[in-house]
Amino acid sequence: MSKISGFKFAELSRFSTGRPGWGSISNTGYIVLSLVSVAGFFSAVLTNLFFPQIVPGQVNSYPVGGGFSLTADQAYCLVLAGLMLIYGGIGAYSFFDGGLRKKYISRVPFRLAVGLALALWDILGTKLLLNCPGNRRHAEDPF
Repeated sequence: MSKISGFKFAELSRFSTGRPGWGSISNTGYIVLSLVSVAGFFSAVLTNLFFPQIVPGQVNSYPVGGGFSLTADQAYCLVLAGLMLIYGGIGAYSFFDGGLRKKYISRVPFRLAVGLALALWDILGTKLLLNCPGNRRHAEDPF
């Protein structure tokens, strides 16, 4: 049985445990992929901090409690930092267990994509206000 649904068996064998591939990744490779996993969220934080607000708008501060208040941007950065800590902690915990390690590594592309999508959403939605119907710039030029 050399072919399974048009694929050679040798091509599929890299996904089995005990062979090179995702299942038996080196410690250095795991650490690098763990950092890539949170890099998308880190890019979203950097985008929020360093990309200027193009459209003028009012920045409101919301009381959280105990005389402490946050703006929407500060709360967003706090949530992103929490996600980075959670996924970094899960990566550190999964480092010592082969099954958890494989599962964590399999979700690295998704976490990276989510972080980059949040950075893009921040630029287009909150910094440039491209989808805001009340934006005067869109009333004058719909394109």
